[in-house]
Amino acid sequence: MRHRHEKFTIARPGVTLIELLVSIVILGIMIGSFSLILSQTQKLVSGSTKAMRANQSASTISQVVNEDISQASAGGFLSITQTSAGGSPRLLMTSAGISHSITSGVRGTGSCIQYGLAGNVLFRQGWILNASGGGSDVWPIDLTDLQSLSRAGINTHVNNICAAAPSPAGSGAAIVIPPTTLAQVDALWQCLPDGCQSISIMWTDGTLTGGNLNWYGINADGTVTPKDGGWVGRDITTVLPDQIEFSEDGGYRALWTQHNKNNWPKAIKIRLTLSSDLDLPAGMRDYEIICALGG
Repeated sequence: MRHRHEKFTIARPGVTLIELLVSIVILGIMIGSFSLILSQTQKLVSGSTKAMRANQSASTISQVVNEDISQASAGGFLSITQTSAGGSPRLLMTSAGISHSITSGVRGTGSCIQYGLAGNVLFRQGWILNASGGGSDVWPIDLTDLQSLSRAGINTHVNNICAAAPSPAGSGAAIVIPPTTLAQVDALWQCLPDGCQSISIMWTDGTLTGGNLNWYGINADGTVTPKDGGWVGRDITTVLPDQIEFSEDGGYRALWTQHNKNNWPKAIKIRLTLSSDLDLPAGMRDYEIICALGG
C-alpha cells in the first residue's frame, strides 16, 4: 500500500504595504505631536525664566528708588526735567544726613542723586555733598551752601548735574555692558540695570479727577503732561516762587526747592519698559513704581 504524504504549510504573519504606510503616518503624527509639546514646553520655561529675571530686576529697581525718594529732603531740591525739548526725563533730588564716599574717605552733609536713561541703561548717579570735594562721587558743595542759594542758583546746579550724566554706549564716557576696558568697568557704578527701552517720570500734588490721582510730568515718548500749560512761556528768570514748572533749554522742568516747602509733590511715579529683546509680551515688560515723598 502506498502512503501519500501531504505537505502542510503554516502561513507566516506579514505586513502589507498599506499597513506599513499607515504605521509610518501614525508614527510621524506621534513624533510631530511630541516635538510640538516639547517646543511649547521649552518656550513656556524660557518665557517663565525671562519673566522671573525681569521681575527680579524690577524689584531691585523699585527697592532702590523707594529708598532714595523716601529720603528726599525739602531742605534741598527735587527736579523732574528734560535736557532738551522732547528728551528723555531725568529725576534729581537731594537728601539730608551724613553720607560716605565709596571712592574716598570723605564724608558729606547730604547726598545728591540723579536717575535717567542713557541708551538702554537706566542709570543712578549718587554723590555726597562736600565743599572740599575729594572723590569721583563727591559733589563740591555743602548742603548748607546749597540751601543759601537762590532758586536760580539751584537751577544752575541742576544743569551741572544733568551735564554729568553718563553717555549712551558708543560715545565717550559710556556705560558699556559687558565692559571691555577698565574705564568702562569704573563707569558701572552708575548702572542700575541695562535693557530698558523707555522711562516716564511723573509727579502728583494729591489732587483728584474722577476719583483718580492727577499725574504730571514727562511721558516715555518725551511729550509733557503739565499741571500748568503756561510753563512753555516761563524760564528760571520769570518763574514765580509758587510756580513749579518752566522751560529750560526748550525742555520741561519742574523744580522744587526749600524756598517753598509747601508745594512739594506728594508722590513720584516712575514707569519703565524693559527692552523688547527679552521676547516678552508688551504688558509683561512694563513696570510702575509709585513712591511717597519723604519729609
